[in-house]
Amino acid sequence: MLLIENFIKSSFKNPFELVLNECFQFNDFKILNSNLSPNFRSILEDSLINPELYINTRISNNSNSMEILNSKINPILSELFQIYRETNLNLNIFDFYQVFKNSLNKDEILQKIMEILDDKNNILENYLNDEIRFKFIYKFFNDMDISNDLKWDKLTLVWFLQKCGELIDLGFCKQIKRKGDTLEKNIWRGL
Repeated sequence: MLLIENFIKSSFKNPFELVLNECFQFNDFKILNSNLSPNFRSILEDSLINPELYINTRISNNSNSMEILNSKINPILSELFQIYRETNLNLNIFDFYQVFKNSLNKDEILQKIMEILDDKNNILENYLNDEIRFKFIYKFFNDMDISNDLKWDKLTLVWFLQKCGELIDLGFCKQIKRKGDTLEKNIWRGL
């Protein structure tokens, strides 16, 4: 008996040492297929609905203003996607923008941005590598001739346009040719 056991151990590898050994012990093709080639749309939607699964948003004791701002708001694309999910098939861009702008906490975000900009060395060192861009942004946010409402409108419009472009690139919506003020949700089939 010992001879046979030694022969088997020396001739065959332990199946648990094989790469992807679970594949060879599994019968259900659907589960195998979903794990090896997952549904792209559902993963994308899940990550946009729950960005904290992929992005660490916890604040530590020595967090700087940028980390605090990032923990206070979800990524902008996630905020826009939440609104996108609740809308009809056709989205009026202006209404979509208004809902997006009102969903963000204006005072808190502007205050944190000002704190970030006041720490010039930290922002240039860690976030912006272009001093000219920093001067432009700093000048814009510290300009007393521009009201905070106008600053907020410009900031949210830039975020909105960037993230709408990303939603279009991801295939969630497209612009209707005959109407320039409307986006249409794309319907994904079999993805």
